[in-house]
Amino acid sequence: MKELKNLSVCGKLETLLYTENFISVVNDDIIEIEESNVEAGEDKLKKIIIKDIPHNKEGQIIWRINFEEYITGLSKIERTSTVETVLAILEDSVLNICLIEMKTMIKEKRDKSTLLNLKRKIEDSISRFYYLLCMGIPLKPGECKQVGINVDWEKFNNSQTKFCGVVCYNKERTKNYVERRETQRMYEILKGRARNNLILCDSNLTRLNIPLKFFKGSGEFFEIKFQEIRKLFGHKHR
Repeated sequence: MKELKNLSVCGKLETLLYTENFISVVNDDIIEIEESNVEAGEDKLKKIIIKDIPHNKEGQIIWRINFEEYITGLSKIERTSTVETVLAILEDSVLNICLIEMKTMIKEKRDKSTLLNLKRKIEDSISRFYYLLCMGIPLKPGECKQVGINVDWEKFNNSQTKFCGVVCYNKERTKNYVERRETQRMYEILKGRARNNLILCDSNLTRLNIPLKFFKGSGEFFEIKFQEIRKLFGHKHR
């Protein structure tokens, strides 16, 4: 039986992730994110459209990671849940990671908390990204012939990683009910009452504050400019 060298295994896995659309390089000024578990009915948020993406900016590379795409051995396991899409932006030795989720309705009741679910999704997504990052797979396109772009690997290897969360939604029914301590901060951000928009997240490797922004829309489609997302990375981690 022929044995595979570790480098060969990593290369095959990396190629698989690109060819199966788990990871892709953004080469257009617009991307569309569709709800994976879409439900029928009026006013259901089904798609986020991000516009004016500077995909050809010199010294910057943008990857899209589809956590909802099923890959055997890498897809989410029981008791974990992840955001719809992740954008990874490498620029000036900083790797900015934007975790994007969509919700038609945000509810806060005794038996159901959308905010708590969102917080867990963000934390699980950070943990999952760390695994991919440590494997050296998602952001090594210089070694993947099918991608065809060049990355200064030393620059990436010494880069700082920063996270932010973006939630697009249509409606919310939270009233003034806040009993869960772990979601009170998110509730204040949602209502516009927080002094800043930082939330504390616990991943399996780190505990860190990340900026979180709620964008309210209406109907099936929500459009947002890339620059609105980019603004969130102005916050320093504490």
